[in-house]
Amino acid sequence: ELVAPDYSQYLSVGQMRRMGDAVKMGTFSALECIETSGENPDCVIIGTAQGCPVSTKKFLEKISNQNGKLLSPTPFISSTHNTIAGNISLLTKNKGYNITHTQGSLSFEHALIDAQMQFSEGRNSILVGTSDEEEVSKTETEPIIFDYAVRTNNYELINGTGSSCFMLNNKKPGLAEIIDVEVFGLVEDTSIATQEFLKNNKVNINEIDAVCYIHSQDKSLKVIEGFFPESKHVDIHDYSKSYQTMSSFGLQLAVDQMKKNNYKYVLVFNNLIEDNLGLILIKSSL
Repeated sequence: ELVAPDYSQYLSVGQMRRMGDAVKMGTFSALECIETSGENPDCVIIGTAQGCPVSTKKFLEKISNQNGKLLSPTPFISSTHNTIAGNISLLTKNKGYNITHTQGSLSFEHALIDAQMQFSEGRNSILVGTSDEEEVSKTETEPIIFDYAVRTNNYELINGTGSSCFMLNNKKPGLAEIIDVEVFGLVEDTSIATQEFLKNNKVNINEIDAVCYIHSQDKSLKVIEGFFPESKHVDIHDYSKSYQTMSSFGLQLAVDQMKKNNYKYVLVFNNLIEDNLGLILIKSSL
């Protein structure tokens, strides 16, 4: 089950009543991140693969039950992918750049790339996060909107729920520096892509102290095993159930590993979907 925080720290009972898990998690993570950092972000950028599937299903059921009659817009508003980012901005009264990226398992990486572009346009402080909820069928015959097992081509992965938020700053030093982020769609050879990524950033494979990886296929595991000794392997699935934007949890885990073990470079390797590859290279700022 989801290990949920005490949402009442930041959200009222009335607010929570209108929120699904994805919205509650994302909003809480963001508000806690903003309070902890003490910064008011110039931008809010959220990555979510599935958005709010539970609320979406309820909305579709209401359309079916209404038989063409007038329908309240509220169910639709609470079911869209950008509900999470919208709620964060409303509650923090943030009128800056606000956007949601929905690119499946690479949604978080695209959100980080967007943040890089925003920095190049003069923004200084950016909130970047993710939130994805598990869609559960109440009965064996009830259809689901998103078949996670089919998408990952792996029926052994345990679907889960999670959210992470980070405050990125282009001026102030933080716990770690994101050196580079790159995404590959329809990737043919993850090993070549990984080598080129590190080469372009002038980092030798031997300099990587740990690789936090997400996988669904043995093929990606062979890449990890071929490049990095077992002592450097950190399987994110050992710490979390599987959800499409869990590379954001991987980034948090990478920073934790960096602080705990005094690492210099950590690579987040996201090959959850066999055709997709996301790479995030971070360097310690401590």
